[in-house]
Amino acid sequence: MKLIAKLAFVLFLVGSSASGQIILGLRAGYGLSSTSQEVVKGMGRSIGSSPMMGAIIHYNMDIRFSMGMEVNFYKLSETLDYEAGFSPLIGNQQEVVTKTEISYLQIPFTGRVSIGEKNYRGFLCLGPYLGIGTSGSWNTAPQAAVTAINGGEPIPKHIVFEGQSGLNSKKISRFDIGGIFGGGFEYKLGLTGLLFAEARIQLGFFDIYSLSSFEEKAFKSNSSYQLPSASWRAVNFSVGYLKTFKLPKLSLNQGVKKAGKQKK
Repeated sequence: MKLIAKLAFVLFLVGSSASGQIILGLRAGYGLSSTSQEVVKGMGRSIGSSPMMGAIIHYNMDIRFSMGMEVNFYKLSETLDYEAGFSPLIGNQQEVVTKTEISYLQIPFTGRVSIGEKNYRGFLCLGPYLGIGTSGSWNTAPQAAVTAINGGEPIPKHIVFEGQSGLNSKKISRFDIGGIFGGGFEYKLGLTGLLFAEARIQLGFFDIYSLSSFEEKAFKSNSSYQLPSASWRAVNFSVGYLKTFKLPKLSLNQGVKKAGKQKK
């Protein structure tokens, strides 16, 4: 969190020295998600969906470009089903369905370029993001099938993140790091307001989980299917409002001097 605060302070200094305008806003929307896990014969996937909401803080570098950060709240999920006979450990007469859900606090750092001159303008945004897992669940049906595979022990529904203690649990990385690319349209509302609609694609760069002993047994029993890797893939659509505020001019040198005096 200290690193995030320092980055926000640097953005404040850059924005103040450039145009002296800060942009604050809110967004709300809906998203679709799945992982990159390979789906082979005998498996099926259903895409997850969930509402999302967030807050925006950007700095106008000039009339066309701004940069800053956001704080978004959302849930990513997907459902995988395995046909009867996919794994000998599951049995020939049972289909197993698993649904993974993880709630994230996402912090994107994005640049935004506006295209156009009048009240209606297009824009593009691009940047990396850090997702921090806050909670999650892993639901499986029928529960009896996975209990049998797991040595008679039930699989907990609540996800245990890496670094936390938990018995017979699917270990999930708490952090999701990736990139965002999006675009949309904005409409100028009054002198300082903007309404916008935006579509985004988000791609995770790293695996989100390490497989539990239960999954290793199930997948290794099917020689045609290797242990998968999985990172999140998501698309979301949102609308929101941005408000521009003027800031006093402040050079980077002045900002550094003031910060130095405060330390003393």
